[in-house]
Amino acid sequence: MARRKRNAAVGTVSMSRPDTESNRNNPGPLCPSDETWSDFEKGYVPETLNDLLRKRVGEAPDSVFAEWFEHGERLTFRQLDESAARLASSLSVLGVRKTSHVAALMTGGPEFFFLWFALLRLGAVLVPINDKYTPGEVAYVVNDSDAQFLIASDALLEVARTAEASFSAVEPVRIVPCRHADTEGPTLQQLMDEGDPLFAPSEVVFPSDVANIQYTSGTTGFPKGCILTHEFYSMFTKVGASIRNPKSQAHNVLNWAPLF
Repeated sequence: MARRKRNAAVGTVSMSRPDTESNRNNPGPLCPSDETWSDFEKGYVPETLNDLLRKRVGEAPDSVFAEWFEHGERLTFRQLDESAARLASSLSVLGVRKTSHVAALMTGGPEFFFLWFALLRLGAVLVPINDKYTPGEVAYVVNDSDAQFLIASDALLEVARTAEASFSAVEPVRIVPCRHADTEGPTLQQLMDEGDPLFAPSEVVFPSDVANIQYTSGTTGFPKGCILTHEFYSMFTKVGASIRNPKSQAHNVLNWAPLF
């Protein structure tokens, strides 16, 4: 299917060693020391997010990837890896391919990461959508991103179904609910349950491949999609870890921000 021009901005990463004198005059977390930058330059930077997950599974498979303490849910790197493989296997049968755009109207939780890492394996692109959006706003993002699939949390399924009337794609956008089977098609949970845990995709994923399209808040106009690559996330993560002081004993990070 031919793609129309997208209302998007491309995210890039430019790395340079900060000036030493400037660091002395402007101390703080955004001005790391020479020692920190030396550690960064020598450190491991994964080529893709898939490589990063594989490395963590090899080193500490049963370490905690994320914990939703208010719900008593915990996800290890091994569980994430196996669930992502299962889901990637089933999504490929459903028609998700490298460069496919898959929108996600989700409230957060483990399913979000199962979906994203499954898409990363396939070389597909995640388009997260603000879970507070109206049906019209959801339709705008789905149309503007050229999404072929829309994954919806059960609590947001009605919003997704209402938005469907305004989808403009030539081919119908397939809506997949997370758990509630409101259609004849499979749910995300069923796809995960039926997938192959040893699935290995045929397509190679490169650092320059798009990992997701992140939409802005749209406070001064329509939201714009920022195209973010595997390389962007790899470098962004490495920079953040280095600035946070790699020699500290802090291993946990509290995330207050939404996932869209």
